[in-house]
Amino acid sequence: MDEKKEKIKKRHSKKFYIWLGVICATIATLLTFFLVTWFCGCDNTLKYIQAYNYSYEGNANIEVVKYPEQNYAEINNKTGEPLKILQLTDIHLGCGLFTITLDKKVVNEVFKCVESVDPDIIVVTGDALSAIYLTSGTKNTYLQLDALIMLLEKLGRPYTFCFGNHDGDGLASKEYIADKLESAPNSFFLRGEKDVAGVGNYYAKILDNGVLTSSMIFMDSGGKKFFGYEGVSSDQVKWYEQTINTLKEEKSDIKNLLFMHIPIPEYDVFYNKWSEGDENYELKIGVKAERVCPGQQNGLYDKIKQLDSTKWVFCGHDHTNNFAITEKSTNITLCYGMSMDYSAYPLLKFKTEQRGANVISVDSLGDVSIEHATQDNNYALTA
Repeated sequence: MDEKKEKIKKRHSKKFYIWLGVICATIATLLTFFLVTWFCGCDNTLKYIQAYNYSYEGNANIEVVKYPEQNYAEINNKTGEPLKILQLTDIHLGCGLFTITLDKKVVNEVFKCVESVDPDIIVVTGDALSAIYLTSGTKNTYLQLDALIMLLEKLGRPYTFCFGNHDGDGLASKEYIADKLESAPNSFFLRGEKDVAGVGNYYAKILDNGVLTSSMIFMDSGGKKFFGYEGVSSDQVKWYEQTINTLKEEKSDIKNLLFMHIPIPEYDVFYNKWSEGDENYELKIGVKAERVCPGQQNGLYDKIKQLDSTKWVFCGHDHTNNFAITEKSTNITLCYGMSMDYSAYPLLKFKTEQRGANVISVDSLGDVSIEHATQDNNYALTA
């Protein structure tokens, strides 16, 4: 009897060690997979962009010059037509095992959109990189940045960039990303002043045949906090005021467009006022399809009103919102871009109505108009 029990005990002991070995091997395999994908990513997206059949010679009538020491660029429009700006936002290049197919789709749509619109310049308002492991399958933003720059350079137009809340969340620091973007051949991105919060607070003058007509300001709207988002800080608001005053010294009535990623709280205020029937607010274009997720308020909108120069504010961040609403008493319009996302909001891969871009026209008087270039309309313009 004791011998039989001993045999059973040995069999159980053997099974235990076999199962223990299987569990340990499984854990080791999963851990190896996690570490490799977290740090390495997948270069299929870069190869796809590199092989994409697209070429653009450039427009000699759009001249861009950067002045890094003065923290601004100049865009001289000699076309005789309004400057055509394409706002792309929330591209979310993944460059991971989970997004091989989805990256190809978003790259295809960006090329189609640019080919259809034929913009003079491109402004990317954040979250072009997708350091979200659960949806991208990697945190390798070095790889994602290489893919983004390769894509934008292949498009051939002058371009620039604002940081979103996800761009700096991966392995590459915001400083590294800024250095790479600042040195890219067709980019007029500038890293901005070091003593101001964030990376990439800078501006661009818009000239019509050498004459200053208007300007664009680009700001880093921060990242995620434990609750909510950072938004534009109080010292950035001071920098914004100094920048507007500097521009006004050159042209006292200069009009300005402001670009950033995360909306200010007034986006929600404007929409609610309009939906309640307040006649001081007018919906220009688009819809609200999700809640507004603003950054912390540190006085930016009050400063915009006080200085009476910025009349258009453009953001991204909320992927299914694309509305623009004007406050008639100030003539300030708060405007969302249209997301290109296929991966960050998992269900959006099955939808199309939110996908596209803003086409912003700035004429020689600094007046602005906006149209949507939507995927569902094959990127033809709709006001």
